[in-house]
Amino acid sequence: MNKLLALLLLFIHFVSFSQTPDRLFYSSMHPEGWDIYLSRDGGESFENFTNTDVLEYNAVFSPDGKWLVYTSEKDGTPRLCARRSDGTGTENLLIDGHEFTDQAAFSPDGEWLVFASSLGGDTDIFRIPFRPDSIQYISAAINLTNHDKGDFRPAVSPDGKTIAFSSDRDHPIKSHERFPFAMQRTGDIYLMDWDGGNVRRITESDAWDGSPAWSADGQTIWFYSERSGESKIYRMDANGENKSLVGESDLKMISPVEADAESLFVTAWVQDEGYFDLYRLNTGSGEMERVFKENIDMHTPAVHSSMIAFHGGKKPGRLDENKGGFTGDLLVAGHPYSDTLDGQSVALYGVRRAFAAPPSPTETSLIIDSTEMASPLDDLKLSAFIFAGLLIITLLLALSGIVLAFVFYKKVRFWRFLLYTFGGLLIFILAATGFGYMLFFAGTPVSGMRLGGAILAALFLVATMLAYRVWKRRKIDNRPHYRVTRMMTFQLGITALACVFFVLFFGFFFDVGSYFFKVDYRTGEIEELFRVELEDWVSPANSQVIDMKYLPDNSGFLFTMGSFRTDPDRQGDLYVFRFEDESVERLTGEEFNDGFGSYSADMQKLVYRSGKSGNMDLYLRTGDEEIQLTDNASKENFPVMSPDGTKVVYCSDERGTDIDNGRVRTMDMYMISLQPDGTWGEPEQLTNNPTQEAHPGFSPDGEWITYTTEEFGIQDEQPLVQHLIFAPQMYGEIVAQRLSDGKKVRITHTKWEDGAPLWEKGINQAPLEVARE
Repeated sequence: MNKLLALLLLFIHFVSFSQTPDRLFYSSMHPEGWDIYLSRDGGESFENFTNTDVLEYNAVFSPDGKWLVYTSEKDGTPRLCARRSDGTGTENLLIDGHEFTDQAAFSPDGEWLVFASSLGGDTDIFRIPFRPDSIQYISAAINLTNHDKGDFRPAVSPDGKTIAFSSDRDHPIKSHERFPFAMQRTGDIYLMDWDGGNVRRITESDAWDGSPAWSADGQTIWFYSERSGESKIYRMDANGENKSLVGESDLKMISPVEADAESLFVTAWVQDEGYFDLYRLNTGSGEMERVFKENIDMHTPAVHSSMIAFHGGKKPGRLDENKGGFTGDLLVAGHPYSDTLDGQSVALYGVRRAFAAPPSPTETSLIIDSTEMASPLDDLKLSAFIFAGLLIITLLLALSGIVLAFVFYKKVRFWRFLLYTFGGLLIFILAATGFGYMLFFAGTPVSGMRLGGAILAALFLVATMLAYRVWKRRKIDNRPHYRVTRMMTFQLGITALACVFFVLFFGFFFDVGSYFFKVDYRTGEIEELFRVELEDWVSPANSQVIDMKYLPDNSGFLFTMGSFRTDPDRQGDLYVFRFEDESVERLTGEEFNDGFGSYSADMQKLVYRSGKSGNMDLYLRTGDEEIQLTDNASKENFPVMSPDGTKVVYCSDERGTDIDNGRVRTMDMYMISLQPDGTWGEPEQLTNNPTQEAHPGFSPDGEWITYTTEEFGIQDEQPLVQHLIFAPQMYGEIVAQRLSDGKKVRITHTKWEDGAPLWEKGINQAPLEVARE
């Protein structure tokens, strides 16, 4: 009996151990290559304090200088760690929990840590005893702010009685100036007592004020502010009075910390070199002195006596494995990492691209797209060079006309020279402007662009011939007039040549058809699959690939080519690529914005978004039949079909929150279900938040949905994140929601934007034979 029980337990253990976890892929705007660096000689030199592949940042010294506390993402989620500043010993995790912990500050006696965490949902300020040799659970921390908006960057006063911090609590959410769907925050600086009480606001600006830092005597608070349009360093009294700018430097500056009684260390953006660097800012004279002269990014200095800590590293280069994505690796460093979702193990993969690359259901590979050329000597660069040369010649002719106007001003009227010279240049500019309007605003297809270029070329050729006849006649009659007409003929001829060149080599100018690749995310091996050629009826402005999904039977993948957020009649279409015969088929063909398709598991049903009704609505195609699922003036987007074909989840702004007086409306999640009588029911609202939500996806069993949400706000001061990586969309936490009871589980806890989740079944992965470099 005991043997049977033992065998049974062994079998159960084996089965549970051998089950491969599901895989959840999502897009991530993580930066890359940050370590903690330490200078022990006041800035004369520095060395690596940490040296890992994962991000480590925001270091701070303990008051006695013996410990360095910093944030590490080695377990996927940002967590506070500690290590002795002399480099001895190991890195110790300070606080365990699913939530992120970051932005640490010490009490003056070194007994307490104050930090930011997502334990309360939104980011709040917490306090916990500093115990570097043991792990404490996040549940033991005291929530000091407990606010439904974000609180960041705490700093404890030298007497330990007051905590300064920044918060976006008193500003409305705004839409991004260029990207209206992207939500933006504004923050100010606040004070609170040590126990979290007596909160008072001490700055009021329409732009960010952040990263408060105390002077050693507790009389002054240093901070950065964007109130002048660019980020600069300011000072104010400890009660918020007497704010003033420190220095007159043109550099953008953030993250001040007092170096000594006369100066600060700050992080500054050096535009000419493309790096963030550390500078010493004299608080009296305003003079700036570069601390280190190394070509690496340096962020967020911390000081103790002669020691300076900061984080940063070399900028990552462009890698083939991530063509069309961010510079650096395809996956976030340290990924995948495992997490548990309602008792189920899930492997999380952050993909460093604007949209998550779809994973193969059976292989360790992703599909990526890129408009980058296959060779650096591609015809696109050659044609652009020639076109630029034609423009330069035209400009030189115009300049020579000005010179001739002064030379022959007594023989030929001055205005004639200006008319001829600037007339030719104006014609060239008008032609280029016309092409630009057709391309970027009118959405003119390739055929229309070629026709327009041919008409302009013909007109300019006729004008050139007429000018040539005048030139020949003037050559005999009057030498100054001959020079003027010759120059005008050259200008018209160059413009005509540019138009002819534009027509003949249009495909080279706008070679924006996308290349598709298969990449092994474990080895980095890349294989080119195919290239979508730009069809004559497609506008070059509408040729962006914005969504890809594997077909459920693994025979190929769906993708959308067209504008992402645009008018219903702006061209966009669904395509499918099949691996077997390497064919590309267009599934939609009307002159509307069609896209974001999703199949049921049996490939019998296809749901997609289309503007064919004049609004952005959802359509369901079953075989040769098609029905309209939604019909209203709101915007529906990102529809996904459940594996069994009975549910469609999508996002819509039908009941969203108006931002900036209706400039944009936020989106919520909705679901339409198939009824017993075979009809589709009314939309059911799944979420109801005054923030953005998007990019839904189903779990492989169809019981859960995942999506991106802005529900939890941001996790750090917006300027500190957006200075580092292009991330206009300040939402980005991945959430899973069970459809049966609405249970919600937050999956990611980072300050970087995470989005577009794709949930796939797990696969068996053999060990790598060769380690990646």
